[in-house]
Amino acid sequence: MLYLHHSVNCEVYINGVNIGDIGIYSSGYNIIDINDAAANALKANGKNVIAIHCKQNGGIQYMDAGIAILTTDKKKSTY
Repeated sequence: MLYLHHSVNCEVYINGVNIGDIGIYSSGYNIIDINDAAANALKANGKNVIAIHCKQNGGIQYMDAGIAILTTDKKKSTY
């Protein structure tokens, strides 16, 4: 999962793979599902690159993101 708060025209890539549709903009933090291709691109216990591109043509510009692994086991959940 990706926690994302962003302005207009935002694209997110994990290790060069687009995570999927994230919508036009957000007015607060949203939880975004990462598509299977991006999830499979993640390297467990290795280096990963997250690239985010936002383009705002006017108004306020902002972007913040974080990744979380969600499970039903509270001992294994990480943020």
